[in-house]
Amino acid sequence: MSARMASHGVAQGARATGGATSARRASSNARASIGLRGRFSRGRRRSTPVAARTERTDATAAASGDDPAAFIRDFATIALKMQTAALRGVADVPAQFARQLQRAASPPPAGFPPGPPDDVAVALGADPLAFIVDTQRRHGDVVGLSLAGERVVLVSDPKVAADVMIDRAGLFVKEGTAFFPGSSLAGEGLLVSDGESWARQRRLSNPAFRAAAVDAYATAMARAGAELLRREWGSRSVRDCYEDFNDLTLRIVAEALFGADVRGARAREINGAIKEAFEFFGRRSAAGMIVPEWVPIPDNFAYNAAVTRLDKAVYSLIAERRRKRVTGVESPDDPDLLDRLLDARDDGEGGDGGGMDDVSLRDELMTLMVAGQETSAILLSWCCVNVARNPRCAAKLSEEATVVIGPDPLNDLPNASHYSRLKYAEAVVLETMRMQPPAYMVGRCCAQDVFIAGGKYALPKGTTVLIAPYLLHNDARYWDAPGEFRPERWLEPGGVPKGDATTGVERGAGSGEKGPAGEKGTAGEKVAAGGGDADAPMAKGALKGMGPGGVYVPFGAGPRVCIGTGFAMMESALLLAMVARAVDVRLRPGADPPRPRALITLRPENVRLDVVPKRRWW
Repeated sequence: MSARMASHGVAQGARATGGATSARRASSNARASIGLRGRFSRGRRRSTPVAARTERTDATAAASGDDPAAFIRDFATIALKMQTAALRGVADVPAQFARQLQRAASPPPAGFPPGPPDDVAVALGADPLAFIVDTQRRHGDVVGLSLAGERVVLVSDPKVAADVMIDRAGLFVKEGTAFFPGSSLAGEGLLVSDGESWARQRRLSNPAFRAAAVDAYATAMARAGAELLRREWGSRSVRDCYEDFNDLTLRIVAEALFGADVRGARAREINGAIKEAFEFFGRRSAAGMIVPEWVPIPDNFAYNAAVTRLDKAVYSLIAERRRKRVTGVESPDDPDLLDRLLDARDDGEGGDGGGMDDVSLRDELMTLMVAGQETSAILLSWCCVNVARNPRCAAKLSEEATVVIGPDPLNDLPNASHYSRLKYAEAVVLETMRMQPPAYMVGRCCAQDVFIAGGKYALPKGTTVLIAPYLLHNDARYWDAPGEFRPERWLEPGGVPKGDATTGVERGAGSGEKGPAGEKGTAGEKVAAGGGDADAPMAKGALKGMGPGGVYVPFGAGPRVCIGTGFAMMESALLLAMVARAVDVRLRPGADPPRPRALITLRPENVRLDVVPKRRWW
């Protein structure tokens, strides 16, 4: 059975060591495939990777390079930390496994939502997407599940989803549910933290993602896109779009984070380490049984060595920037994300006036790196698949890009001011996220005993709630012809669901109201950044709160809405326009058609497409 697990933390790995039976392996993989931590991580959070939390933040953090002594020191450090983690992990197994068996043998608590009578781990691990579709059809919009002995609730009711993500967000936390590709690289970043730690980091990070800040990153997006079109897509060929977009979005996010400091040799160092780490996660995805990161096998040593190299480079960059500030070097005219995070001060409501320490900076930078890179690559890949299936759509995209940006794919490059005028490109992105949302399920954990659905159901503390954007986005009760790819629905009056289907539509982060963290305008003052004017479809509310009709949440909703929403939307629209203007992307005759593979994210498979330049521009 193939299932994806974004990396565990130190304490996470113990879960797989108990895999003595195929059923236990299936349950482990099922939980991993939908992005849930095992309950072995309860208690003190230890989500940081074995080699990641080095405290060396000065010039001594330079890479060891060819220095044998430095290499030996690094190897010994990695081995020691892996050994320590192994002892902790193994010590956790007996008690945790006993508690899991006890929960599995117990009947559902009183008031728990009804659902399938048997444990669903095998069915969910085999095909998560088919499972959630069939479960909704058979059991309704709020379904109680037993998943490897854990109590889980699958939600596709828009009012319950809004209650969990917006109205009572403080009662539903991320603990135990925050898996994503590369999560162990992210330490205590925004996607995995909770409580005051999360609130403070969110307040400090918000300024880096406001509209004016995100607009500044458009140049890096356009430059990287032009390089892809000139090199990899410069002649007719069959290209794996997912792999190409993975490389492209990695280059973009690295430059947005670190600016000119990651060009040349340093770029190769950082990008190489990140790519090696992601290849490690890819190999784990294909494994029938997940081997914890602390087990001393060659693959784990290679991964931890890549993390160590990455940490050295990142901490070195942080130290250099801090030294420049101490020596009076002026801030650059075009600050990158690292500059903005270094400048941030928690001086808003409830703040302490301080900034981020080096470890917090490192964690947020890595969170943005790993969370923003793969999901953007997935979104762009699905956009290309949908455009390849719809030649009329491709023609409209190309025409719009030529008129708005200019006819020359390599010299007429887009900037932030073009984004608000690329309405059809944005509509294609919105429609792609409706049909194939990369985050097809979103997890929360009950922080206390709670009632949902107007008091109809009772959820004990620790229950996992899985909200399914895929089901909300493809439900014929809310959408006209949901199985049809129709970007025009976002541009036509009445094309998308109307009405306030939830109690929280106007209160989501990004709507201008303050969330529990005290922040305002989380994803930009107009919900999305990128110079979008009031006429842009997104600025009309497509990504506000729970979206049109309360049933559109590709970036989540509420105070935990994706902080990079504006960045992702502008990046996707600009790059899609550049691609459509320069090349035709076609399905290959006789090849297996592209299809979704639901792991932690909704990845595309079989996306080797024909790339045909429209003319020789270079």
